[in-house]
Amino acid sequence: MLWNFVPKLHFAELQTMQLGAFMSALQFNDGTNGVLLVLNYLNLRIGSHMLGGLTLIEKERIHDSKKHSLKTAKTQLKKFSAQRKKKCLQNESKEGFTYHPGAF
Repeated sequence: MLWNFVPKLHFAELQTMQLGAFMSALQFNDGTNGVLLVLNYLNLRIGSHMLGGLTLIEKERIHDSKKHSLKTAKTQLKKFSAQRKKKCLQNESKEGFTYHPGAF
């Protein structure tokens, strides 16, 4: 979440990094409502487009959270993980070990 607020590929000062960390923690804990509270506290006017956008982001965040916590999502994840592991073992038995630590 930090990289949503602070650029990852460009230099950022310590103050910018701290602000980004605070904002990402705020959004993680309180969602976009926390960001709105901070903006109101700073006496910044919030436009209707920003309010609508933040509301949409909050709804998507809650929807994704509910979707990922379902039992079917967890069983699918276990199924895909088992398939991936099986395929990796098949490739390893066919090709042999392709990685050895310290080998070049």
